[in-house]
Amino acid sequence: MYKNKRILCTICARGGSKRLPGKNKKMIAGKPLIAHTIETAKKCNYIDDIIVSTEDVELMKIASEYGAPPPFKRPKYLATDDVSRVEVIKHALSWAEQNLGAEYDIIVDLSVVSPLRSVEDIETSIALLVDENADNVFSVSPPYRNPYFNVVEITDGRVKLVKEPPERLRVGQDAPQVYDMNDSIFVWWKHTLFNKNSLFNENTKVYVMPRERGVDIDEPFDLLMAEVLLEKRGDLKDL
Repeated sequence: MYKNKRILCTICARGGSKRLPGKNKKMIAGKPLIAHTIETAKKCNYIDDIIVSTEDVELMKIASEYGAPPPFKRPKYLATDDVSRVEVIKHALSWAEQNLGAEYDIIVDLSVVSPLRSVEDIETSIALLVDENADNVFSVSPPYRNPYFNVVEITDGRVKLVKEPPERLRVGQDAPQVYDMNDSIFVWWKHTLFNKNSLFNENTKVYVMPRERGVDIDEPFDLLMAEVLLEKRGDLKDL
């Protein structure tokens, strides 16, 4: 709990992946990818319960081995490419309240593809939601490129900046600050999740994570980079 608010953590993990088959089961720094998220969630003192939602029997076994046995097998209709993660989260929350005898105030969803987040990242995101009375919170990181300065698109054969700056910029540091949505941490009040936009609301807040902890794994290069960062995690504190 945080300030008497009961908190459910969801970890949504499909068995399939088009870009990186079997991604959530891939070994990274000596453990299956999903294990890193489970272990971090279990260390978070604010989280009351954890539910891993998956349709994959092997992932269910792995989650159980790391201390988060899935209480159900995700229904097939929620395991297709066109189902949003929010629908999976809502299903997990409804199942928990109906079967665990608990009422939750806050839902925290942790993406399996972001294994470098810390307990501090999770707890600070939760505190931001409660202390600022935000509608919802999601994590972001400083970007590698800025759409006002060096991100371009080609429209009708013409190259132009994705975002026109308010005035001519000489160096990237002069560009307006933007952030990458890093798909690591999402926090909602239950009533926001069910009754408002899942991401962008009038009082949405962002938690800014260091770039090295906000890496998402979508393709083989990302997996390699995340593994290097995990193995060098102690060294990153000195950067």
